[in-house]
Amino acid sequence: MREVCVVGAGVVGITTAWYLAEAGWRVTLLDKSAKVGMGTSFQNGGQLSYRYVAPLADGGVPLKALKWLTEKDGPLRFKPSIDMAQWSWLGKFLMRCHGQANLETTARLARLGTYSRQCLAQLTESSKLPYFDWKESGKLIVYRTQAT
Repeated sequence: MREVCVVGAGVVGITTAWYLAEAGWRVTLLDKSAKVGMGTSFQNGGQLSYRYVAPLADGGVPLKALKWLTEKDGPLRFKPSIDMAQWSWLGKFLMRCHGQANLETTARLARLGTYSRQCLAQLTESSKLPYFDWKESGKLIVYRTQAT
């Protein structure tokens, strides 16, 4: 029997371990917490969002990134080096921020979200987890202005 170790007992780790076990793998699941779902999965407020997607390489990101780099506690750090791979990656990222490339990435993320929802529905049905209270429902998105 093949063996694998999955690190992290959040939603991604648990589902990865589940599908590997279903495929015949002997799975060891490791997490720093004694309980499952206490890391990132705990912090998402139980929201599973499938249809509201936005790529990291989005049109507003380049200007936001410049602002973030000046903030002490900003979400972005950049340590320039002479490594051409770093600059090549940055150039490719910036090219994906606009136009058709951005639309393609958004469409791919939407398809991935739909597939993820289908997988969760199948997993919920097949596992019959008594403590997992998932149901398919809608989502209301409120915009400040009509132009938004």
